[in-house]
Amino acid sequence: MLGGHVAEALWLSALVIVPLTMNVAAARTFEAAKLAAVAPLAALALFALLASVSDARARINQIPRREWVIWAFGLMIIGGFVATGNSETPWIAFFGDYFRREGMAAWMVYAVFFSSILLLLSRRDQLDRLIDTILLVSIIPCVYALQQRYGYDFFQTANLQGGTAGARPGSNLGNPTFLSAYLLLVIPITIARAASAATWANRTPWLALMGLQLFAAALTQSRGPLLGLIATLFLLAVLLGGSMRWKALVGAALGGAAIAIAALVAINLVPDLQALVKDTPLQRFILSKGVELTSTDSRIGIWQMGVDAFVNTPLVRMLIGAGPDASHFYYFPHLPSWLLRIEGLTETIDRLHNETMETLMTFGVIGFLLQVCFWSGLVRLATNALTGRSL
Repeated sequence: MLGGHVAEALWLSALVIVPLTMNVAAARTFEAAKLAAVAPLAALALFALLASVSDARARINQIPRREWVIWAFGLMIIGGFVATGNSETPWIAFFGDYFRREGMAAWMVYAVFFSSILLLLSRRDQLDRLIDTILLVSIIPCVYALQQRYGYDFFQTANLQGGTAGARPGSNLGNPTFLSAYLLLVIPITIARAASAATWANRTPWLALMGLQLFAAALTQSRGPLLGLIATLFLLAVLLGGSMRWKALVGAALGGAAIAIAALVAINLVPDLQALVKDTPLQRFILSKGVELTSTDSRIGIWQMGVDAFVNTPLVRMLIGAGPDASHFYYFPHLPSWLLRIEGLTETIDRLHNETMETLMTFGVIGFLLQVCFWSGLVRLATNALTGRSL
């Protein structure tokens, strides 16, 4: 039992540390600092999990052997080790490259915390503490994003343009896309937490937090996560309206989706509207700017580079991948020269800005299929839990 309490304290600590940690005195301010802070906690969580082996074994016995989520997760980790061992740069594949540190060691940290939560979280009060910790910690990145956007940052962040309409805050996450992706995951939980509150007095603080999160996400101007957030909220509204038989909510969701699509089309076709949305978070949703090369063109070029790198990869690595954080060495021979006009001649393009392509290059076709099984299995478990069906 003591091991279970220690493990819970450790995963709650990790949920606080990971979003907030940064080291402005180091060149690798964010990712490397976060991993360095959380890796010792993962080591302690592993010992706590081993100390609670009897509780973990009881939890395993409750999980049907046919549940493919567990098998997919285990095979994903094994596949990661295989890709690491087969990499041309196994040292980098294990520890990660200099800036991001997203090698197999980082995946081991993820695996330890996932396993400890899976096997040792068994009570409702534990789940409530986990959810409330995630939500309350999100206040600080949101407030810090507002400080960056309006020119009140404590530090001088390179290329942020703080206090201007072009500022795209990354907050404690270090990158506007990372911040908006983080909020994409947190906002639906905030909505669920507000909806589960018994009274409006208890619900109001969570609604205020949701408003803060939505505003911070809009300030990032990151198109991918924002479009993902819109799709998530639409799906959530439709599912909630359907399950509760609230036709008005379903109609509002459909109407809101139609308005969003019409607005996206309009600001790309009507010059007057383009002038109107200039210097607002919507300005980056103007996908075409005439002959001027834009970040949209950059993404297309990077994706083409990724496709070319994948189809020219040896068959073995196409199946098992080049290893975590080591696949970018295959990108450069396929880098279009015109892409450097957008990104800059000194820019190192080490990411494909596309999770599917990155997974195919990192873990291969086999690893990608295992991840699909894993995520689809989690969705199925969540659906079963919501509908009250057995596993």
